[in-house]
Amino acid sequence: MINNKRTLLLTSVEHILFMIRNGGLPEGLEAMVLTPGGRISISKTLKQKGVRLDIPYWGVEDLAKIGGPLGLETFPEPPILNADPILNKCLPFFLIDRKTKWRIRSNFLNANRMNVIIQNSNRLLVGLGITRIISCSTPHELLTYLFARVAEELKIKTVILDKTPLLHRYWALSSLDNVPPTALIPQINSGVGISARTQEFIGKLRSDISADSEIGLKAQKSIYGRSSMSLIGELRRDGLSLFRYPWRVVSIINKLRLFRLYSELTKPLPPSKVKIISFFLHYQPERTTLPEGRIFVMQQLAIQILSDAIPNDWRICVREHPSTWLRRLPLTCRDSYFYRSIAAIPKVQFVSNEIPTNELVDRSSIVSTITGKVGFQALARCRIAIVFGTAGYRDHPGCVYASTHEDVRRAVILADELISSGAIANVDMNNYLSAVESVSIEESSLKIPHTAYEIRLATMQSLINIILSHQKI
Repeated sequence: MINNKRTLLLTSVEHILFMIRNGGLPEGLEAMVLTPGGRISISKTLKQKGVRLDIPYWGVEDLAKIGGPLGLETFPEPPILNADPILNKCLPFFLIDRKTKWRIRSNFLNANRMNVIIQNSNRLLVGLGITRIISCSTPHELLTYLFARVAEELKIKTVILDKTPLLHRYWALSSLDNVPPTALIPQINSGVGISARTQEFIGKLRSDISADSEIGLKAQKSIYGRSSMSLIGELRRDGLSLFRYPWRVVSIINKLRLFRLYSELTKPLPPSKVKIISFFLHYQPERTTLPEGRIFVMQQLAIQILSDAIPNDWRICVREHPSTWLRRLPLTCRDSYFYRSIAAIPKVQFVSNEIPTNELVDRSSIVSTITGKVGFQALARCRIAIVFGTAGYRDHPGCVYASTHEDVRRAVILADELISSGAIANVDMNNYLSAVESVSIEESSLKIPHTAYEIRLATMQSLINIILSHQKI
């Protein structure tokens, strides 16, 4: 039996507060808690909330201190850990900054600081004798990512809690590569064991009502991404908030300029006889590309591979993520060069954001994304999907997990076979859905008034309890 006292929980302060107020921390979780921020700010927050945490805890920013975080001096100094393999895996963080004003910038000038974090993490994990880490999401800030990679080098089992492709269900994934628990999936006959809620969910993905079938998006109501965007209109919509946040004017102007360029680069969909791959861009920076996209955090690389690998008579239709144009989200990882460089790739064209997702999916022979939920929507609508990152549904038989030209060619052959045989209309997801349900739990039901975030936290708490009690999930 695993010693639960050696389990480390990697999560947010808000989650810790939620667990304490809703039944307490799980029994057996006696080693430590690691959260974003620093220990001093965490202590202040706990004190303000009138909450006491009786187990050791640190903030990941403490790991950046040259002298080590408070309490680290009680642990013996372990052998120096070779930081090279860990730093090599941090390449995506060198390519894109998540927070441009962060005190630990993700660039090569900070490699020495990163090595301090790696050695402090090593000392903490070895000193505590941690044998397992439970992380309530893929570690996606540079500090937490470094910490988790150190654990990986030390052969410490890391479990990632997350939503399944069925957004109302959660599971525990293996390793930082988000490996689905395929080893636990039994052979289940088609049509057996699929819940009514899952059937309803898949039904919505297959629906022709665009607003209801937008997976991962709550029916974007913002005018952003529409042809009627104008400076006066957007300033009017922001209203009095501009007096509090005047710098938004600059953001609005920049977004309008980029949207105008994007609109100029868009073209109508090719004629129906032309086969297309639709590529849905991600809003960035988010964990879905950093780090889950690996090197394809640079989405242009994925589009270039598609262009090189598909037949000359195919076309790639690229659509921007609607959130890029939302007023209150910062404009990052986008400039005029980004759009012009993609538009210059052979066989590529941009298409309007006004084309509903389900219509673009249905027009496509293949749908491609880095890790986006739209790939699963495509599978539900009987299309082949290509993902370039660690999407949770990448083990679906209709999905190709790509990193090379040969992977893309394999997807093209698969799509051609299904289309020519007519079998694509009969693709059956039942076995896959049954398998997912067999290794996941349904999101928690809260009787008190709640938010979607609180439901997520409650479900995470249930999963943690299951893991610590050694129940099969």
